[in-house]
Amino acid sequence: MAFNLSFGPFRNESRLVSVVDRVSARAQNAVWQRVRDRVLNMGVHEARGYIRARAALVIEREMAIAAGEEPTLSASHLSEINDAVRHRVVRRLLFESIRRHDSIRERRRRLAA
Repeated sequence: MAFNLSFGPFRNESRLVSVVDRVSARAQNAVWQRVRDRVLNMGVHEARGYIRARAALVIEREMAIAAGEEPTLSASHLSEINDAVRHRVVRRLLFESIRRHDSIRERRRRLAA
């Protein structure tokens, strides 16, 4: 499922995409530090919910910083950016947890053989 940024008639859409990129990058590592030890033992759906829940406060903090850095953004733009950041961070960390889970499973399989 692709997430589409629909910033409407905003003149500088690339600026908004840049904000999404910046906030996502800052939030991603902090969220991963919070979830990495637990998500590797979870199923995909449980891990997604856990990552999403743990990401909420981190993203809220990063969005407050972004709002200060970009004071001309409207509340609706900030809301759309928040949604895009949340979707991106959850998706990336879920993929990372699946990748690591598969790697661990493969390593265990090789050791057992």
